[in-house]
Amino acid sequence: MCHAAKPLRRRAVLLMGSWVNKLGSQWPTAYRIVEGMLGEEDPVLQLAAVGTLRAMVEDWDFKEETFLPHIPGCMQHLATILSVAVECDTQLKVFGLMTLMIERLGQSIKPYMQGLLSLLPQVWHQSNDNALLRIQVLLALQEIVNILGPESTAAYGVLLPVLGLATDISQPDELNLLEDGLGLWLVALRNAPQPHPQLLQLFPNLHAVMARSTEHIRVACQIIISAVLLGGQSFLAQHGASVVTIVTDAIGNVNERGMLILLPVLETIITCYPKEAPGSLEAALTKLLALVLRGGESTSVVAASSGVFARMLLNNSSEWPSYFQRYAAHVPLPAGAPSAGSHGDALMLAFVDVWLGQLDSIAQPAARKLSGLALCRLLCIPHIGVLERLDSIVAAVTGLWHEVEGGADDGTRIVYGYDYYTVISGGGMA
Repeated sequence: MCHAAKPLRRRAVLLMGSWVNKLGSQWPTAYRIVEGMLGEEDPVLQLAAVGTLRAMVEDWDFKEETFLPHIPGCMQHLATILSVAVECDTQLKVFGLMTLMIERLGQSIKPYMQGLLSLLPQVWHQSNDNALLRIQVLLALQEIVNILGPESTAAYGVLLPVLGLATDISQPDELNLLEDGLGLWLVALRNAPQPHPQLLQLFPNLHAVMARSTEHIRVACQIIISAVLLGGQSFLAQHGASVVTIVTDAIGNVNERGMLILLPVLETIITCYPKEAPGSLEAALTKLLALVLRGGESTSVVAASSGVFARMLLNNSSEWPSYFQRYAAHVPLPAGAPSAGSHGDALMLAFVDVWLGQLDSIAQPAARKLSGLALCRLLCIPHIGVLERLDSIVAAVTGLWHEVEGGADDGTRIVYGYDYYTVISGGGMA
């Protein structure tokens, strides 16, 4: 090809990228031209083709089936360009296009995953001084792990070393990598088919992140929940103390939104381990009870906190009063607390009063159902203070029963599902 024609070819492919919405039936031809130009030895032509292919893949009219025959060639050419590129801008453009293709093609890219995974370590090591490219690698790995799903263990050879660095706040580039590193860790946990020691052994990194600040509390709580569900008792045996420290330190030191993010962690652990959790989480639960009874918290936080203690009551009503006896040493009685035989009994009744008072603030149907079931269990506790509140408890339970079983005005029954261990049977709630 004459060198004099190269500027014209470059201009032609750039124009094609600008007129993607005018291609009509010419998409296959355009893909063939771009694929051929990616294989050129001239980097100027290659970069022009990269820009045009990105415009085509990003376009609203992009059709996966039309592009499928060109995936192997395009991916091979892009990998070759990336392996010899030394300019940061070139590396970002080429790898950014590869990440976009992974995102748009989804499961169709799966046959080429092995080649992609073999390329990533080289890109990661070459990007030692290029935080933007490393961020692209983290985002690409998120897409790859989501696509692989239960087969994501195939990516662990690349994934685990990258995660170890990206979630380590002591490494120099943590400011740029931490957020996406935590996001990648969460994706890996959610797609893991079974507990993997190295994936869970990263937990001290999360402890260090949360000890420094609560900036990443949302993803941190999601990671904790996923790790608890995946790792089970072995995870809690090894890292349970760190989990309790993270939660206890955050309670009362974050805003309303932070509290609403934090409380599902407690409820998840209590749900999974009904016997062990109340004792293991005692420090956090004591602090939470003091916060609720002290007043000043939003109705949303109080309502969500009630769900935590309601879950404990539903799990073990006979032990529930004893929990408050243990909390009594650290939780002062609120002003106007009811008279009772002991400090612990007074705390329990004060909490029940707050719970009943905030019942209408519980918005989620499943959470309201949980409260209704727990209040039924409350009636099993042989305490005069509970009997004195019988009218309020029965009114609350029957109101919730009508919501669940009574349905709409025409009497149609509404069933919200079996969340929170609800058993629907014969027109009643038990």
